[in-house]
Amino acid sequence: MIGRVRDWRRGWHERSKLQRIDLYTRGTLAGLPWVFLVSWGLVPLLPVLGEGPVPAGLAVAFFAVNTVLCVLSNRDLGAAFAHHRGTETFPM
Repeated sequence: MIGRVRDWRRGWHERSKLQRIDLYTRGTLAGLPWVFLVSWGLVPLLPVLGEGPVPAGLAVAFFAVNTVLCVLSNRDLGAAFAHHRGTETFPM
């Protein structure tokens, strides 16, 4: 376990400052939608589950749509960065 952390840390320090900023930004932007999914989607969903089938069904459908949006946002993150750098066009 310690060796794995040491290797990860060595890999982090071997990167240039620009590469570290890029990796940190990508990680933050990839993780942020999931934080909102849990905090704004899952936490309000739990009290609704015991109120009957219609509210529970709507809450589960809302959570499913939010999950799909998180997956799609993470999938398009690399293409968005490439478009921002001007190396590729964003696929529409």
